[in-house]
Amino acid sequence: MLHLEKSLQDLFEDVGEAMKLRSSYWEKFQQSGLPSKKEENWKYTDIRSLYKKYGIDKLQAECNCQEEFCSLVKLNLDDSNYNIIVYDGSIMHDDVAQKGVKLSAITPKLSENVTNESELVSLNQAASVSGISLEVMDDVVLDKPVVISYVQDAYNHRSVMNYRNSIHFGQNAKGMIYERFINLTEHNSALNIRSDFDLEAGASCQFDRDQGQNETSLLLTYHCEINLKEAAKFSSFHLVSNSALTRYDFHVNLNGKEALFDADGIYILSAKAHLDYHFYVNHLASYTQSDVNFRGVVGGDARAVFNAKAMVGEGLCGIKAMQNNRNLQLTKTSEINTKPELEIYSDDVVCSHGATVGQLDKSALFYLRSRGIDKKDAERLLMEGFTKEVVLALTRDQKKIEHYMEILSEYLQNIGS
Repeated sequence: MLHLEKSLQDLFEDVGEAMKLRSSYWEKFQQSGLPSKKEENWKYTDIRSLYKKYGIDKLQAECNCQEEFCSLVKLNLDDSNYNIIVYDGSIMHDDVAQKGVKLSAITPKLSENVTNESELVSLNQAASVSGISLEVMDDVVLDKPVVISYVQDAYNHRSVMNYRNSIHFGQNAKGMIYERFINLTEHNSALNIRSDFDLEAGASCQFDRDQGQNETSLLLTYHCEINLKEAAKFSSFHLVSNSALTRYDFHVNLNGKEALFDADGIYILSAKAHLDYHFYVNHLASYTQSDVNFRGVVGGDARAVFNAKAMVGEGLCGIKAMQNNRNLQLTKTSEINTKPELEIYSDDVVCSHGATVGQLDKSALFYLRSRGIDKKDAERLLMEGFTKEVVLALTRDQKKIEHYMEILSEYLQNIGS
């Protein structure tokens, strides 16, 4: 389905073994193609059909930035953050200036040993156009969040662009990475991103994203490979609304004692939105902890898919693994597929998983309407009460909590539109 307009040799400057490796991954992708519904992890997300539906049929492997559009994006930058703008394959702006922090644009490093290899990872290995290398040195605390903005314009119409990022936190380093996606046109386009997070002992990284409702023409596939050493902490929050496709794969290795992975999220879906979250958390050391907690409100003809699996090996102790996914289904035409999983080979564990799919409480709705509140406002109040608990429980500063609450209210206000 996907094709290159030029040969790999004409598109990339790689030579020798690097080009051979890139070519081998392209051949591997050509043989397998895009993921199929026959694969368990893609059972409810037919990416082949979605790409066909939205006309995605080529790989974009050349950069092309329109300076006038990039300037418009810069006007909305917040100086309370460090800002990075990745525009059509190039880093067009960065103001990261703190001692002990290194940022560079990199030619993606290809690896012969890719863990959790999949068709889309092979595609990323073959066709990555660029990436971000961010390194926070030992004991450095980022004094501002780093906001990465991926900007698409009409140049990427009907194409897939691949990015490969590498983010490293040294011992006891701390900071926040915040991602957003901006589509400047109504043309359909796709992004396929691979990000590697490596946290040394005692490091802490917050990785958040919220998504505007103007992303309805974006098809996003995102693979996160996360490795945590002793007492390292990775926490993530996702606030997601309508998009043609949002697919996140988290592959987490808790390699050292007291390592912690925490992921929270809210998705508000309507129309024909499609969202798919997959988590695989591998507890490889004792006294490690993971907690995945997502809530969803799904209406229209939207589809939500949630799968979280925790693996606990033999001979480990003091393990805590929690998974929870609760959903409100607003219409009969919407669809929710949820499957939390535990695979445990040790006895000294505290593990739980749960999933629910339900409707708005009719008695609560009747009570609110009997007090003079119209039906739409009453439904919004119940949905707000259902979802805001996740935001209020976050360990973020008050300004960020208020920001997320404002966005959540906006998404719920437009759920039926």
